[in-house]
Amino acid sequence: MRRHILTLVLCFISSLCTYAQEPEKIKVDSMRKEAKAMPHGEERLQKLSDIVSVSQLMPDGIKDAYLMLEEAEYLKNDTSQANALTFIVNHHYMYDDTVDSVVFWADRGMKVAKKCHSWRMYFEMQYTLINTYIYKGRYEYALDESKKMIDEASRLKNFSGITKAYVAQAQIYIGTYRWHEADDVLKKALKTMYKEDDLQIQFTVLMHLLDYSISVHKFERMGKALKEIDVVMEKMLKMAPGMDITLNDHRLFMEYCHLLYCSYKHDFEKAEYHEQRGMDFYKRLTYPPYKPLYLYALCFNRIERGQLDEAMAINDKALKLSNELNVRSLNKLFCLSMRADIHYKRHQYDKALAIYKQMKHTNDSISTDMSNEQIEELKEMSRINNLKAEEEILKGQNVMVAMVLMFIVMIVLIGIVAKVSVTFHHLKKTEKKTADALNEANINNLQKEQFFNTMSKAIRTPLQEVMDKTKEMMNNTSLSSEQRSAMAITIQNLTDRLMFLVTGVLDLSRLEAGMTKWQIANHDFIAICRDAIAKASIKWPKAHYSLDTTMETYNADIDAPRMQHVIESMLVGTIELQHFDGNVTVVVRKKGEQLYVNVEGSPLDVQEQNEITQLRKDVNRLTLDYFHFCHED
Repeated sequence: MRRHILTLVLCFISSLCTYAQEPEKIKVDSMRKEAKAMPHGEERLQKLSDIVSVSQLMPDGIKDAYLMLEEAEYLKNDTSQANALTFIVNHHYMYDDTVDSVVFWADRGMKVAKKCHSWRMYFEMQYTLINTYIYKGRYEYALDESKKMIDEASRLKNFSGITKAYVAQAQIYIGTYRWHEADDVLKKALKTMYKEDDLQIQFTVLMHLLDYSISVHKFERMGKALKEIDVVMEKMLKMAPGMDITLNDHRLFMEYCHLLYCSYKHDFEKAEYHEQRGMDFYKRLTYPPYKPLYLYALCFNRIERGQLDEAMAINDKALKLSNELNVRSLNKLFCLSMRADIHYKRHQYDKALAIYKQMKHTNDSISTDMSNEQIEELKEMSRINNLKAEEEILKGQNVMVAMVLMFIVMIVLIGIVAKVSVTFHHLKKTEKKTADALNEANINNLQKEQFFNTMSKAIRTPLQEVMDKTKEMMNNTSLSSEQRSAMAITIQNLTDRLMFLVTGVLDLSRLEAGMTKWQIANHDFIAICRDAIAKASIKWPKAHYSLDTTMETYNADIDAPRMQHVIESMLVGTIELQHFDGNVTVVVRKKGEQLYVNVEGSPLDVQEQNEITQLRKDVNRLTLDYFHFCHED
């Protein structure tokens, strides 16, 4: 929805009704002639404002915005300057393919809006800037900016700004397939959007809620949102009848949603009504990427009605159009999914299976590309943060913090990419096998999502603490040297915990993917156990360690450093363990050709069971399995 965030439809609504009956181009030309003949003054400024309100979606509308800005500067009218700059920012967002131009004009416009306390325009430009980052795929940077926007809007109690930030976050999460987070922020946006009588933001929230429901195929959730958006649209057209042309594309999107919902509910009489209404808007469409959407809805309708031949013909047209236009990958996958459904209903299971495989491959490619882009983006963000923090870090003799931050971010994403790279099982060719494979794919997706959410939460929390404390060291010049030293120690402890967790994530990912680089040589495993016990005794002097085995030596081809680290972790626990004084026995038995290793009374079993202990246990288990050692739980 690059051009369709609907940011300024109502900014100058009172001046639009006069021109409601004229065609848009004729209307603008007539108004331009009037403005040229007028002398400098408030009347001319108002006329230019009227022109910009109508010409904002025209490619040459930027000229009108520049004239309005010049007139406002001449009259020293800051509020009108902010309005003009908002139009300019939106124009560059819609028609300019570079981020720099939007950043330049948004920075200038936000300063003017802040000066005159025009917070609506201020947050409008900030929202447009964030949308630019989203459109360019810079999701992490956009997410960081949206959090700042929420903080600032909350401080000013500006609910319109808060809601826009939530909408931006929803777009980010949908764009990165983080569905639960998208659902959460959309619920927050629904709670805040009615706290101000702002039809524009209400319409925007409801549009994105419908888009989300379609993306996750939860059509049953669309009914309430469709009723609300119909009411909002009716109010908008009633207040500004002249905007019916400008709102044409959005009304087509609404009919697209209605058609999907009615088809899902099998209310085909209403579906036919919305199909006819949609065709009227389709003929006047100005935003080409919406064309396939209407065809998707028609295809879905024909499938639900059992008209499979017509559905396939519409799907062919929609798929061809999707490839020609700038359509989201998510929408293309929806089109492919319907195509597979048609084959499935025709009992053409081989063709359906081939499309499901194509969709799976596309999803994996998107995830990989997205992860690579986010790694590069976070590298750039880390580089900027390091430059800003360098002076204070040098004063506190703690340059390690910035290096660790960048290293942690890179390692975390490497682990996530490795986890996401696990592929689904092959789909079976028959109807039953196809259904089983789809169920298994859903289970794998849930496991990936659970892993991402768990590890992201475990790592982001201490990482945020490190960043907050580093920021405090940078900004709080009143801290004493003792306080700085104490804070540096705290940062180091948090960093140690992060390194422990990140190293574990990386080890686990490599072990599961079979990408671990081993240093294998012939070593005495019994001697390794004794060395591990000696080190553990130093770590926990009050604990009692012993080795229970009938063998003096046991030579095997193993990676000695990794194996010793595994045994040590069983003896001393994780980094979170603060004290241990129990009895621990390393039991080593050989039964036939198989070696059995067990640690009785291990701190890993005694201490609190969380994601860190489970991570360590998984790494230990996979390492022992690799060398064919049996670990008795």
